[in-house]
Amino acid sequence: MASGDLKQKDLTEDPIHDQIELALAWAMKYQRPLLVGLVALLGIGAASSLYARKASETRDSASLELLRGVTAYNDGDFTRARAVLNQLTVDFAGTSAGQAGLLYLGNALFGEGEFDAAEATYQDFLATGGQEAFLVLAANEGLAACAEERGQWAAAADAYESLIGEDTPEVVIARVLVAAGRCREQAGDLPAAVALYTRVVDEYPVAPYVSQARSARTMLDG
Repeated sequence: MASGDLKQKDLTEDPIHDQIELALAWAMKYQRPLLVGLVALLGIGAASSLYARKASETRDSASLELLRGVTAYNDGDFTRARAVLNQLTVDFAGTSAGQAGLLYLGNALFGEGEFDAAEATYQDFLATGGQEAFLVLAANEGLAACAEERGQWAAAADAYESLIGEDTPEVVIARVLVAAGRCREQAGDLPAAVALYTRVVDEYPVAPYVSQARSARTMLDG
């Protein structure tokens, strides 16, 4: 298969790529001992303690549902992930885990090929505001991937490249540069594609995506 024929869904990486382990760690910070310990430390009264305990239990339940959904997604069971995450966003809409569930629901929809629905869900997630930076980055990358799957090559390339900033992890930069190069290639802008692949090879030689960049550049140069 020519490098230009590779699209997001064809790659071994899934739409949110390296975010799964980060999501698991993120969800765990809402465990009950943290909030209960804080309540005791502050000396809050019994009524407040009861309220806090119920709030903590709600957060725990939401986090556990998020973990169930993410686990199903990570196992490639997009249908199960979609069902769990959809219910999570309904039952725990006011929690951080419930909001984050929108992101993973978008990815489950993406995994099932429902790109318009995935895009709308990513946008719903971003509209909630106040989310962890890596989750926001993942949602925006999901939007770029949706544009790519619809064949909107130039728009997708622009979207991928817009993800690169001062705080963007190098592994993410390398990944989106390869994706942008793939889209530029499909759009017929071969010099731009070569430049993007070359940037990965030269600037991120140890990134896991460098072999893809090198192979794609070789095919274009040849």
